[in-house]
Amino acid sequence: MPDVRWPLSSSRDYNSPSGLYVDTIRENNLLQLVSEPTRFRSGQTPSLLDLILVNDPNLVAYHEVLPPFGRSDHVTLSCKIQLNITEPKKVTKRLKIIDYEQLNANLENVDWESILHSSMDVEIMWSSFVDRLSVECESCTSYRSLTTIPSKPWINKRMLRMLRNKKSMWQRYLRSRREEDYVAHRTYSNGIKVLLEGAKSSFESNLASSRDRKKFFRYIRSNLNTKVTIPMVRNRQGCVSKSAAESAESLSETFAASFIKEHDNLPRTNFAGSQGQLSSVEFPPELVEKHLSSLDIASAPGGDGISARLLKHCATSLSLPLSMIFERSFATHSLPGCWKEALVTPVFKKGDKHDPNNYRPISLIPIISKICEEIIHEKILHFALSNRVHIRPPHWAEVDLLLVYRRRKNLR
Repeated sequence: MPDVRWPLSSSRDYNSPSGLYVDTIRENNLLQLVSEPTRFRSGQTPSLLDLILVNDPNLVAYHEVLPPFGRSDHVTLSCKIQLNITEPKKVTKRLKIIDYEQLNANLENVDWESILHSSMDVEIMWSSFVDRLSVECESCTSYRSLTTIPSKPWINKRMLRMLRNKKSMWQRYLRSRREEDYVAHRTYSNGIKVLLEGAKSSFESNLASSRDRKKFFRYIRSNLNTKVTIPMVRNRQGCVSKSAAESAESLSETFAASFIKEHDNLPRTNFAGSQGQLSSVEFPPELVEKHLSSLDIASAPGGDGISARLLKHCATSLSLPLSMIFERSFATHSLPGCWKEALVTPVFKKGDKHDPNNYRPISLIPIISKICEEIIHEKILHFALSNRVHIRPPHWAEVDLLLVYRRRKNLR
């Protein structure tokens, strides 16, 4: 079909066979990835005859043109295909169930002032807090096993029993070869089909209306053809990493290379409106409890493993020990080592999934450290706006952002 030119043009008229071919490609939403000639013959114009057609460009990591085999006048196309690995049909998970009401009551009875002395090092205070919290959590935790089908999460235990019963009825028919056994199996199978379709529809409707976006996108990713997990990326030598540690090291080097260290020179301020001074920040338990109660339970935890759900449900009992830790940290100008660490997750952007430059890092720090940061931020913001602290040009944008932030907080 010499009249077909790539990329396809919507305004071009094709003859009957070529038009049918082009219409088929468009109707199936196919993409053609090869953009350079693939056939070379002496005395003729090079042409693009060898194609790579996909319905998702992420299916192919990259492709390259190699010399032809033997005496062929067609080049060799090499590409790497990235497919989703099928999950096991059944997965048994061990669910962790915490009685937050009982845990909150137990934590309220803890004498935190005797455990967390005001003269202790902040690292020791944090370790003592985490150890006691772990003990109390374990005493209020129960476990149970849950068998699910990852690709079909709407199937519950009752449906699994029905599917096993359907298989047994089919085995019974194979042994007897009786008409009544076949009719019974077909009737039962049709009933299960209607039940499964209704369960799937209900599951997807509830997922679409849910506020938990993570579950929604997790379900969407599970139905994609392309692999969402991170493969082994290439190192500096261009070779694919042989282990997860080597792949993580390559990603770490890539992220570090693009990191820009900001200068330490802070902008000068003008205190013309007031001579106020912010010398300390207080962390009253009531303020800490307010911030804990406003947490989003869907927020991912950091390296300490303390979830937003636990902090929110136990905000009343945890406000005092966290207030003491915050006060000590601010007074000693030090942070617990765990607060300085982050879980870095590479997020794929586009292109070759084996290229570390095609990922961007997402850092997860402990939620408790973000609470401390928010309280300090609020105190500094309130002081700056109350005392008319102005930042000299070209930093007026920061002042505008502070004003917008204050207005938004007042509207809530």
